[in-house]
Order: sequence, then C-alpha cells, then structure tokens
Amino acid sequence: MKKMIEDMLLISIEGFRAPGLYANVDTLMALENSGFKWDSSASPQSNLPFREFPWPFNYVYNWEKGEIGRLVEIPVQAPWDRWCPLHKRFHTPEEYEKEIKQGFEDMLFIGGIQVLLIHPYELPKYPGYWKAVENHIKYLLEKNDVEITTCGKIAQDWVQRDEMRIEALFDEDLKTVHVRIENGQPGLTLFIHIPEQLRIREIIDEAGARIPYTLWSDLGGAAFSVKANTEEFIIRLELNPM
Repeated sequence: MKKMIEDMLLISIEGFRAPGLYANVDTLMALENSGFKWDSSASPQSNLPFREFPWPFNYVYNWEKGEIGRLVEIPVQAPWDRWCPLHKRFHTPEEYEKEIKQGFEDMLFIGGIQVLLIHPYELPKYPGYWKAVENHIKYLLEKNDVEITTCGKIAQDWVQRDEMRIEALFDEDLKTVHVRIENGQPGLTLFIHIPEQLRIREIIDEAGARIPYTLWSDLGGAAFSVKANTEEFIIRLELNPM
C-alpha cells in the first residue's frame, strides 16, 4: 500500500498510525523495514507494552545487529474526538476541549509533546468538536514558547538529537560548567539543570559572546539553542541568595 500510494502520488510516505491503534513490536519492525521513519500508535488506548510517554522514543532493539531501531515512536497524548476508548464513552465538546487543554498543560510542565488524534472526516459532521479544536489552537498560538509542528519534523529532530554528543564538566570551585557539543544541528536545544543553591550568571560561547537562554524554574534549570555542528559553551554560575 505504501509503495502504491508513493508511485501514484509521487510522494514519500514516512509516517504510520495503526488502525484502532492496534500495533505491536512486530508491526514496528515491519514499518522500519518498509522505510517508514515514524509511528504514532502508542497511546493510553493502544495494546502496545508502552503507553504513557511524553516524548518520542526508539525502543525496538535489533538483537542480530546489536542496534536500537531508528523508527521514532511519537505517542498520542490527547483523547480521540467524540468517542474515547479510554473512558468508554462519548465526550461532549466541552469535555473534549477541557481534556485536551489539561493534557497540553501537563505536557508543557514536563517539556513533552502533545499529539492530538483527530478524525478529520468527523469534524464537519460535529461542529462543536471542530470549535473545540479551533479554540485549542488559538490558545496555543497565544503562547510564545510553544511551536505547532508536524510528526515528520518531530521525528527528524528526534533523530538529530539522538545523534548529538554532549560532554559537560562542572568545576565546583569556579562554579562553571564547560559544555562541548558534537553533531549538533541548528534548532536543537539543551536543558541544563542548576543546583538549588546556584543560579546562572551568564552563558557564553567559545568566542565570549553571550548566549540567550530561557529559565525553566519549575524544573530547576535553563534551556538554550544549538547553532552549529560543533560548539563549546561556558555556563557561569553564582550563589543564589535565599
């Protein structure tokens, strides 16, 4: 089916979602062997051994090659429109909107990804649910630190992040962290955990230029972006006045 559609439309199909979310490890191995890049069948409703995950992951292990599979699993984190197998009943539009918003807030708190599972053909038939999705998207667009993207882009970024090598050395006396990045890609980010008694004074690159960062106080750290393939950073810390 993948080959037929690709030949007919002259496109590359890279993603898969199992009908009814009924997939297993054999399914994922077959997908990778068939050239798929990502799958989105794991969810609280699926029969996969892994269900609640806030981030993409790779978990198929090739025992013969001794390698982890490259297929990226992007879990569904938000409920289905209308019928919800998890609750075994229909959502009202109000319940649906409230649940996807709460799911988003949970994902935002831990830095995860929210994937909505929506059947587009049902939305024109049930305008209340489409309005719920529309309201949710408007809510997301008001947030500066949230990006609406595609599963294909998420899978690509995850592979790049997985290939990025990071070395970090903490000098307790000088209160500095030296970080070296290899195989970095522009747009990837680093999260640096900061001990409670310290705070960031500045982050600079090897040329001494200051690097902008975002404090993430709930998780006790800061995030900043990678700009090149190989980079070095110095994170200067200072005592945090109580």
